[in-house]
Amino acid sequence: DGNSSAEGIESRVRSVWEDILNTSVENEDENLFDIGGNSLSVFAIAEALSEQFSVRIKPVDVMTYSTIASLANFIRDSENSSGSVGEAGGRRRQLKRR
Repeated sequence: DGNSSAEGIESRVRSVWEDILNTSVENEDENLFDIGGNSLSVFAIAEALSEQFSVRIKPVDVMTYSTIASLANFIRDSENSSGSVGEAGGRRRQLKRR
């Protein structure tokens, strides 16, 4: 089951990359920047993936995990621990300032 989930995430990440880069990606271990990615595509990929998955993906995450396989693993790990990373909690603290 975990394998099909991982493959499903990789497939969705690959689809986003191919749409944004306007090219086909043959290997999930190809580096984004080696196949035509740039700073603009990093932002577009982060935004598109954040809309598709239940986690917030920042441009720095796309640059850090710059292959489909590593980004899919990051997304899966983030989904499994969602709620423990305090994005909303941090906002609440900011709003509460006196």
